[in-house]
Amino acid sequence: MSLFDLPQAFGCGISEDGVIIVDEFGKTHISEIYNAGDAASRLHQAITVLRQARLLLWSSTITEYRELGEKK
Repeated sequence: MSLFDLPQAFGCGISEDGVIIVDEFGKTHISEIYNAGDAASRLHQAITVLRQARLLLWSSTITEYRELGEKK
């Protein structure tokens, strides 16, 4: 089981978009289980993905630059 399977393992509802279903206070239909942070909405998840993509692009650019320097 991965971390992403945990909400379903506890019985939390998941929307078609893959977001945990909560009320206006972030509470799921399960007593004492709330959703917060990056998992609270698709917007936060999108921002996280964009940040990770930027870091990956930067990392690959640095790697290519180093490889070009080694070939000379």
